[in-house]
Order: sequence, then C-alpha cells, then structure tokens
Amino acid sequence: MRDHRRRRRGLAALLIAAALVGCQALPPGARGGSEGSGTYGNPPRAAQPIATLAATAGVSILRDGSAIAGAAGSDLFSGDIVETDDRTVAALQFADGSTVWMNGSTRVRLGSITLFFGEVFSAIERRIVGGGFNVNTDELTAAVTGTRFSVSRPRGTQRTTVTVVEGAVDCLPRGGVGRPRVRLEASRALVASGRDRSEVQPADVGAATAWVVQAHRRLRAVPGYRPPPLEMLRPNGPSRLVPS
Repeated sequence: MRDHRRRRRGLAALLIAAALVGCQALPPGARGGSEGSGTYGNPPRAAQPIATLAATAGVSILRDGSAIAGAAGSDLFSGDIVETDDRTVAALQFADGSTVWMNGSTRVRLGSITLFFGEVFSAIERRIVGGGFNVNTDELTAAVTGTRFSVSRPRGTQRTTVTVVEGAVDCLPRGGVGRPRVRLEASRALVASGRDRSEVQPADVGAATAWVVQAHRRLRAVPGYRPPPLEMLRPNGPSRLVPS
C-alpha cells in the first residue's frame, strides 16, 4: 500500500511538472514518440465528429483501439489516428472551412494535429471550435489562428520543417524550459533537428506546396471533396486559384 501511494504521488508530481513547462499547448497525454509509437497517449474521443475525410484510397483509421478502413465522407473524431499509404492523398475537412491535406505515407492524430511522420499542408481559416489550431511533432509545436503552412517530418527521422505560405505561425521548440517561441512569417521556414537545434531560413514556397496542388487535382473526383477558394500562394506573389 505504501509503494502504491508513493507511485500515485510521483504521478501527480509528474503531471503538475508537465503543466508548468507549457504542455497545455499539446493534445491531452502528448509526451512525444516516434512514428506513432503510442507514447503520445490517446485523448478522449469527442461525442461529435470534428471533420470529414476525402481520400483517393488506402486510408486507415485507428479509433478507440480498433482499426477501420477510411472512405470518402467518413466522419472523423478527436483522437482518431489517420494514416495514408504511399499511393494515397487525403484531405481532412473541418466544419469551419479549414482543410488539412495529407501526402502519401503520412500518419496524424486529430484534435490539434499530431504529425507522427509524413507531410501535411494546413489551410486554417480561423480559430477552430475549442481553441486555436496546433500541429505537433516530437521536435516542436506550431500554433496558428488563420494561415496556410506545411509541416513535414520524414519517417525515421527527428527532423521537422515548417514552411509558412501565408500568415504567420508561432513555433515552440520542444527543447525544454526557456526555449524561445519563434514567430515564423510568410516565405520563411523553420527546421528543427531533434529537440535542441532549430534554424530559421528562407523558404522555397513553390517547392514546399507543389505536392498539395497535385493532391488537389487527384481529389477533385472524390465525392464530398470541398476544394477551398484559395489553395496556394505564389512565391513572393498574391494568392491565386488553382486551375480546375
């Protein structure tokens, strides 16, 4: 009994310490982990769906410990883990008009987006119900309230790249207490290698967003896909419509 009490006190202290160092920006239970190892935890699923899925094929959804096949129009809930195979692209479509595209070979968890590996492009129109919008990886948290940006994390690496196309993104590296928050403006990129090294540099916006233009073209034939009016920002130029 005494050991059990000590373990409970230790767990309580750990949770308090996590809150003090700013873990409130992460999904409940988030503590890091590579390639969806499970150490991020699994937040409670919301009673109502938060997004719908549009996908070419080959999408799996892990929900409450059970794997199901994703299909165009599937409802998605907070806590769902969505993964595309190497031939598939997908779009997570939120009720407020925001969209997160997934490239092939990408795994994410919904809530605020946790990217385990792969590449996502987010077009966030405004604050999503329940707070702002974050994309989290082991290396950093990118927090936004209305912007267009990409995040990539190659499988098997500890390297995250955030590229801002339009608007601004606040990036918080995961290297412990005292790491400064970085405000990333349009046409800039932040590369985080591990948890103790990050660098801001000019971005090749066209190269960073080329894949999502192709994804859009593939998804146009998918029932329920809602292409947004603005999808890509020309490097050093105004927003434009993607040709239909």
